[in-house]
Amino acid sequence: PTVYQVHVNVGNCYREMGEYDKAINAYTLMLDKIKEDKGSYAGDQEAARALASVGETYMKKGELEQAGECLKQALAIFPQDETLAFNIGEIYFKQGDAATGNEYFNRAIELKANWPPPYRQRGYAYLNLADYKNALDSFKKYVELAPDSPQTPTIKSLLPQLEQMIKK
Repeated sequence: PTVYQVHVNVGNCYREMGEYDKAINAYTLMLDKIKEDKGSYAGDQEAARALASVGETYMKKGELEQAGECLKQALAIFPQDETLAFNIGEIYFKQGDAATGNEYFNRAIELKANWPPPYRQRGYAYLNLADYKNALDSFKKYVELAPDSPQTPTIKSLLPQLEQMIKK
């Protein structure tokens, strides 16, 4: 009864099987146990992870608004988690709000400066905002941090085009 992680693992299994409602129920059981034992979620990394898992499940269901709310709650509980900030940025970016997405990508970078994915996504967001200089800088940093990534060749091919756009 005190091993909360079991509920997350069960939820993860259901999520991978595509049984999203069962996954959310498993994560909610964990959240209920934490609240029952500790009285609140404040500063509790396990609670933040469970809420993040609920958010990720809503993302898989295509329910981005609910996903965003869960991830924001998780980030409020455990603000030092760069993955949560990144995932929230992804949701905003997918909803067409590149500027807000960038706020969260920047937060992820502040939390873990040597992690490549937020630089890549920030580059794409800047590209959508027609901020070619910042897009170029972000993509260059991504290439520096992830030279062997499968996405690096595509991003490298964008660099000369961005340089040309900046010169205009």
